[in-house]
Amino acid sequence: MSQQEERQTIDSHELTKKVIGKTSYELSFEAIRIVGAGNAAGLLASAAAIGSAFDKHVPLTGLKVSALSFALGIASFSFAYFFYYSAVSSIDSAYRDSVEAVRAGKPVPDPGERAGESARLAVYMIYGSTILFFVGLMISMYMLLHL
Repeated sequence: MSQQEERQTIDSHELTKKVIGKTSYELSFEAIRIVGAGNAAGLLASAAAIGSAFDKHVPLTGLKVSALSFALGIASFSFAYFFYYSAVSSIDSAYRDSVEAVRAGKPVPDPGERAGESARLAVYMIYGSTILFFVGLMISMYMLLHL
Protein backbone atom coordinates (compact mmCIF):
# COMPACT_ATOMS: atom_id res chain seq x y z
CA MET A 1 0.00 0.00 0.00
CA SER A 2 1.42 3.37 -0.98
CA GLN A 3 1.60 6.29 1.42
CA GLN A 4 -1.16 8.06 -0.53
CA GLU A 5 -3.51 5.06 -0.20
CA GLU A 6 -2.59 4.68 3.47
CA ARG A 7 -3.38 8.36 4.11
CA GLN A 8 -6.75 8.01 2.32
CA THR A 9 -7.57 5.02 4.53
CA ILE A 10 -6.70 7.00 7.66
CA ASP A 11 -8.77 9.93 6.39
CA SER A 12 -11.79 7.67 5.78
CA HIS A 13 -11.56 6.36 9.36
CA GLU A 14 -11.35 9.94 10.69
CA LEU A 15 -14.28 11.03 8.51
CA THR A 16 -16.40 8.12 9.73
CA LYS A 17 -15.57 9.08 13.31
CA LYS A 18 -16.53 12.72 12.70
CA VAL A 19 -19.80 12.01 10.84
CA ILE A 20 -21.18 9.06 12.79
CA GLY A 21 -19.34 9.43 16.06
CA LYS A 22 -17.81 5.97 15.89
CA THR A 23 -14.87 4.49 14.06
CA SER A 24 -15.35 1.96 11.30
CA TYR A 25 -13.96 -0.71 13.64
CA GLU A 26 -16.66 0.07 16.21
CA LEU A 27 -19.31 -0.03 13.50
CA SER A 28 -18.03 -3.41 12.30
CA PHE A 29 -18.23 -4.81 15.83
CA GLU A 30 -21.80 -3.53 16.09
CA ALA A 31 -22.75 -5.14 12.77
CA ILE A 32 -21.36 -8.47 13.93
CA ARG A 33 -23.28 -8.19 17.21
CA ILE A 34 -26.54 -7.40 15.39
CA VAL A 35 -26.25 -10.53 13.25
CA GLY A 36 -25.47 -12.59 16.35
CA ALA A 37 -28.47 -11.16 18.18
CA GLY A 38 -30.72 -11.90 15.20
CA ASN A 39 -29.60 -15.52 15.10
CA ALA A 40 -30.06 -15.87 18.86
CA ALA A 41 -33.57 -14.42 18.68
CA GLY A 42 -34.39 -16.71 15.76
CA LEU A 43 -33.16 -19.75 17.66
CA LEU A 44 -35.28 -18.84 20.70
CA ALA A 45 -38.34 -18.26 18.50
CA SER A 46 -37.80 -21.59 16.72
CA ALA A 47 -37.48 -23.38 20.04
CA ALA A 48 -40.70 -21.76 21.26
CA ALA A 49 -42.47 -22.73 18.02
CA ILE A 50 -41.27 -26.33 18.36
CA GLY A 51 -42.55 -26.40 21.93
CA SER A 52 -45.99 -25.11 20.99
CA ALA A 53 -46.25 -27.20 17.81
CA PHE A 54 -45.27 -30.39 19.65
CA ASP A 55 -48.59 -30.48 21.50
CA LYS A 56 -50.59 -29.97 18.28
CA HIS A 57 -48.95 -32.92 16.47
CA VAL A 58 -47.85 -30.92 13.42
CA PRO A 59 -44.76 -31.74 11.36
CA LEU A 60 -41.68 -30.34 13.07
CA THR A 61 -39.10 -30.92 10.34
CA GLY A 62 -39.17 -27.35 9.02
CA LEU A 63 -38.99 -25.87 12.50
CA LYS A 64 -36.06 -28.11 13.38
CA VAL A 65 -34.23 -27.10 10.19
CA SER A 66 -34.79 -23.40 10.92
CA ALA A 67 -33.59 -23.88 14.51
CA LEU A 68 -30.49 -25.66 13.19
CA SER A 69 -29.89 -22.82 10.72
CA PHE A 70 -30.09 -20.24 13.49
CA ALA A 71 -27.82 -22.34 15.74
CA LEU A 72 -25.21 -22.61 12.98
CA GLY A 73 -25.57 -18.85 12.46
CA ILE A 74 -24.75 -18.31 16.13
CA ALA A 75 -21.68 -20.54 15.82
CA SER A 76 -20.58 -18.65 12.71
CA PHE A 77 -21.16 -15.35 14.54
CA SER A 78 -18.92 -16.53 17.38
CA PHE A 79 -16.10 -17.36 14.99
CA ALA A 80 -16.57 -14.03 13.16
CA TYR A 81 -16.37 -12.12 16.42
CA PHE A 82 -13.24 -14.00 17.44
CA PHE A 83 -11.47 -13.49 14.09
CA TYR A 84 -12.42 -9.81 13.91
CA TYR A 85 -11.17 -9.22 17.44
CA SER A 86 -7.96 -11.06 16.56
CA ALA A 87 -7.47 -8.87 13.47
CA VAL A 88 -8.02 -5.64 15.41
CA SER A 89 -5.62 -6.84 18.13
CA SER A 90 -2.99 -7.65 15.49
CA ILE A 91 -3.40 -4.25 13.88
CA ASP A 92 -3.10 -2.55 17.28
CA SER A 93 0.01 -4.56 18.10
CA ALA A 94 1.56 -3.75 14.71
CA TYR A 95 0.80 -0.05 15.25
CA ARG A 96 2.53 -0.08 18.64
CA ASP A 97 5.53 -1.91 17.14
CA SER A 98 5.70 0.69 14.35
CA VAL A 99 5.65 3.58 16.81
CA GLU A 100 8.43 1.97 18.84
CA ALA A 101 10.48 1.33 15.69
CA VAL A 102 10.14 4.95 14.57
CA ARG A 103 11.16 6.21 18.01
CA ALA A 104 14.20 3.92 18.01
CA GLY A 105 15.15 4.95 14.45
CA LYS A 106 14.70 1.40 13.12
CA PRO A 107 12.85 0.41 9.95
CA VAL A 108 9.09 0.03 10.40
CA PRO A 109 8.11 -3.66 10.54
CA ASP A 110 5.48 -5.09 8.21
CA PRO A 111 2.24 -5.79 10.10
CA GLY A 112 2.22 -9.24 8.54
CA GLU A 113 -0.46 -11.38 7.08
CA ARG A 114 -1.98 -12.45 10.39
CA ALA A 115 -4.25 -9.41 10.67
CA GLY A 116 -5.31 -9.66 7.04
CA GLU A 117 -6.07 -13.37 7.28
CA SER A 118 -8.05 -12.92 10.50
CA ALA A 119 -10.03 -10.08 8.94
CA ARG A 120 -10.78 -12.18 5.83
CA LEU A 121 -11.97 -15.09 7.97
CA ALA A 122 -14.15 -12.73 10.01
CA VAL A 123 -15.78 -11.40 6.84
CA TYR A 124 -16.45 -14.93 5.54
CA MET A 125 -17.92 -15.97 8.87
CA ILE A 126 -20.17 -12.93 9.11
CA TYR A 127 -21.41 -13.54 5.55
CA GLY A 128 -22.12 -17.13 6.51
CA SER A 129 -23.89 -16.07 9.68
CA THR A 130 -26.02 -13.57 7.76
CA ILE A 131 -26.95 -16.15 5.11
CA LEU A 132 -27.86 -18.69 7.80
CA PHE A 133 -30.02 -16.07 9.49
CA PHE A 134 -31.98 -15.44 6.29
CA VAL A 135 -32.29 -19.17 5.55
CA GLY A 136 -33.71 -19.74 9.04
CA LEU A 137 -36.00 -16.73 8.64
CA MET A 138 -37.34 -17.93 5.28
CA ILE A 139 -37.99 -21.44 6.59
CA SER A 140 -39.70 -20.03 9.67
CA MET A 141 -41.88 -17.74 7.54
CA TYR A 142 -42.80 -20.63 5.27
CA MET A 143 -43.74 -22.76 8.26
CA LEU A 144 -45.76 -19.92 9.78
CA LEU A 145 -47.75 -19.38 6.60
CA HIS A 146 -48.39 -23.08 5.99
CA LEU A 147 -49.35 -24.27 9.48
